[in-house]
Amino acid sequence: MKPQSPIILPPQPAAPGPKPWLGQRGLLRLILLTLIARCVVAALRQLVPDEAYYWVWSRQLRLSYFDHPPMVAYLIRLGTWVGGNTELGVRWPAALLVTLLLIAIAGITQKLYGAVAASMAAVAFAFCPFAWMLGNVMTPDTPAVFFSALALFTVLNLFAAGDAEAPRRAKKLWPLFGLLLGLALLSKYTCVFLGVAVLLTLLFDPPVRKHLKTPWPWLAAVIALAVFSPVFYWNWQHHWASFRFQLRHGTLPKDHVEKTALAILLRELEYLGGQLLVATPVLFAMGMVAIAAACKRKAIDTVTRLLLFATLTPLLYFAYAAIGRKRIEGNWPVFAYVPMILLIVGYVSQTFSHDRVWWFKVAMKVALAGTIIINLPEVAWMIYPKMHAAKWDEPFGWRELAAKVNQTAQTNGFADIFTSDYQYAAELTFYLPGQPTIFPLEGSDRPTEYDYMRPRPLAALSPRLVFVRKHEEKPDDKEKPEDRIDLRLMWLFDIDNPGIPDIWRCLKLKHVVREAEITIAPAPDFQPPTTLPTTLPEP
Repeated sequence: MKPQSPIILPPQPAAPGPKPWLGQRGLLRLILLTLIARCVVAALRQLVPDEAYYWVWSRQLRLSYFDHPPMVAYLIRLGTWVGGNTELGVRWPAALLVTLLLIAIAGITQKLYGAVAASMAAVAFAFCPFAWMLGNVMTPDTPAVFFSALALFTVLNLFAAGDAEAPRRAKKLWPLFGLLLGLALLSKYTCVFLGVAVLLTLLFDPPVRKHLKTPWPWLAAVIALAVFSPVFYWNWQHHWASFRFQLRHGTLPKDHVEKTALAILLRELEYLGGQLLVATPVLFAMGMVAIAAACKRKAIDTVTRLLLFATLTPLLYFAYAAIGRKRIEGNWPVFAYVPMILLIVGYVSQTFSHDRVWWFKVAMKVALAGTIIINLPEVAWMIYPKMHAAKWDEPFGWRELAAKVNQTAQTNGFADIFTSDYQYAAELTFYLPGQPTIFPLEGSDRPTEYDYMRPRPLAALSPRLVFVRKHEEKPDDKEKPEDRIDLRLMWLFDIDNPGIPDIWRCLKLKHVVREAEITIAPAPDFQPPTTLPTTLPEP
């Protein structure tokens, strides 16, 4: 019989290296400090539009939703059940998951590379902007990164066990991997890339290929699909709407996107810039150096091979997708950065050379500075009030806008409230007194979960309404105020001028963070048409 190839373990440090940056007490302090900081920020910052949108989902729990799988709605429902319908109630599950992930990262890194590397990995994750975004804002990315990272660590534990323990551990760890991968898929569709990374490792790494001859990885696949099956069922009930939307939205090329070499180069540079912002430039550069160094080895160990596939699969896929798409959001491949951190600390811990440690310290300083700037835009506004970034403005002005809209509705006979898009509808739903469900006007730019919510009121049947939309006035905009009317209002009510918008602004430190147009429509003597249906058909 031909002997099985032994599992190649990651190279261990040639020397003991420096003392750990953090002892057990230091790690505990880091965990508590970051958890407290996240909870404080969560309580003080208003919800960003996507968070409010997912909170609206949580009020009507379903097997799945149009935009994403249901995990984010389930976690928000749990959070608000404990903490109430408040910002902290929505966000504390995110802070908890990221804190638990910090502990898990330290644990798996210590097992693979030693105590010094574990302390470095904990600091790297705690300081990175992407980790703070995951812990401060409740979106599908938070549970997706959490469960996919735990699934990755499960397979790493199995592959690092060695030939003697691998068969015994496979019976427990492969089913656990399937469960965690299923939960990751219940969070976000793109977590399928982790399954692809594991499969590629099994196919291209001879020492672990033997697992494919056992039932355990196949059982893991069955478990993952079983956990994910409610999403399949929901899509089957709704003509595969979510699958079709996400394929068009995040992967398939767009016909109207310019395909010239310059346009493609600019989109790739924009994609790269997004990744530099998410991971910070120095840490991202160290990740590329660590990847290059690992690929140059004559024999790549199994653990490193899996980390390479887990890092490169999403990064390269979305780089390819950027060729035919107008924009790739910076957070889409965010789950690539947990395995990248492990690659970086593994690279540094090989020699603990002065240069590698020095660059790692520089990366941590830059990452911490980036995290502070991203989470405290008030610092930048104090220096230069006109400094603008759309993401900076997102957690400001919504409570004030809701107060203005509520006042307008009451002074106009408690008129119905509609918005131009789902984000404004979700924010007003959260911040209006009593939290009534506000809907966007029919004919929104793209389908949303609001199209699947029943009952949905029809704006054309409202005797009077308050219409709210984002105000975007360009410097060369020569339109008169009475011309700045949403065309859908004119179409719905068949009137020439449903009202002159009231331009409302919210300022923070002399910086305009929110501008909205508030329109009263239709005219007071309007009579609702009798030919329109009172309910909408199922989508």
